[in-house]
Amino acid sequence: MKGVLCEIAPLLNPQATVMDVCSVKEYPVRLMRELLPESVSILPTAGHRHGRVQTASSYSGSGGE
Repeated sequence: MKGVLCEIAPLLNPQATVMDVCSVKEYPVRLMRELLPESVSILPTAGHRHGRVQTASSYSGSGGE
C-alpha cells in the first residue's frame, strides 16, 4: 500500500478525495495522512474524523472540510 500511495501522491488533483476500502483502518489512514498531499481529503470506510480524514457519513463531496 505504501508504494501505491507514494506513486499516486504527485498525480492527485489538489481537490481529490482518496477512499480507503481496506478492512484494517488505522494503518492505511496513517499512511495516507503521511504520504498524500495535504490538499486531498481522505475518506476511510469506517473510523473517526481526524483533521482532513472524513468518515463516509461526514463526506459532503466538496473535496475538503
